[in-house]
Amino acid sequence: RDPYLKVSCWGVPDIMPGWSRRTNTCHPEWYETVTFQADLPTLHALPSIVVQVWDAATYYLLSDSYIGCASIPLTEAFYRATGDLSNPPDPKPYPVQVHGL
Repeated sequence: RDPYLKVSCWGVPDIMPGWSRRTNTCHPEWYETVTFQADLPTLHALPSIVVQVWDAATYYLLSDSYIGCASIPLTEAFYRATGDLSNPPDPKPYPVQVHGL
């Protein structure tokens, strides 16, 4: 498997796509920054970040395969305003709902 991610918030994709692919693993991990440009509503109506896991096709004629997804409420995610240079928190694992299980 060669998994990679597609990340979106409110249906808007990450403005810095191109997540690095993890090669030859069934247990990938990512600790990368995701950037969205969005005007957020009040705190009680925040959307979720949706993380989809895909497996890159081995041959260019084949299409990539959907593996599963995780939904992370923004109330649980670390976010900051543009220009805020504070250190991010330690990584936190989120379970992926595997497609077909």
